[in-house]
Parts: sequence; C-alpha cells; structure tokens
Amino acid sequence: MTKLRKLIKDEGYFQSKIKKSLEEKYPDAFIRKISQGAYSEGGIPDILMIRDGHYFGFEVKRPVVGIRSKLQEQTVRMIQAAGGTAAFVCWPEEAIREVEEYEKSQG
Repeated sequence: MTKLRKLIKDEGYFQSKIKKSLEEKYPDAFIRKISQGAYSEGGIPDILMIRDGHYFGFEVKRPVVGIRSKLQEQTVRMIQAAGGTAAFVCWPEEAIREVEEYEKSQG
C-alpha cells in the first residue's frame, strides 16, 4: 500500500480533473473547489456544484488509497438528508453519473 500511495497522484490532481469535467459538461452550473485550511470547516466536500437550484457536493478521494474520515461520511449523510446530493468520487465520470442520476430521478 505504501508503494501505491507514492505512485498515485495526489488528491488535488483528481479534484482538478473532476472540476474541469463538470465545468465542460455543465457550463451553466455554479462550480467551485472548496479550499481547506486553518479557517475552514472540516468535512465539507471538496467540490460544490449548484445546477438548477440543486446542491451537489463531491468529496474527492484518491483511487485505491483514499480514506474517508468519519466526519466526511457524516457530512455526506447530512447533505443527503437535507435534500442535496453528496458523494465520494475518484473520477470525473463518477461525479457526472451522480448529476445524471439526480436529473433522471426528477423526471
């Protein structure tokens, strides 16, 4: 596992790829990368997207080696309970699939 951690690009790489893909697919959506730091609240998804009034939160994890924190899992459940869409994703296709599944559910 240690060797894999060194080989797999950092989370920022995957965040950038996902954000760029969402911006290309949904140019009318509001999409932002949420910066984490000393003054930010923990557990908030890395990428937020608002499309047609619906909130999407994407917590990005590195493939294979990414670890979900309990706080992140709790936050995802709270967003879902509040009516938003939140998911753990590694790849742009996963984030796009979440948006498409929500849109299908709306008829």
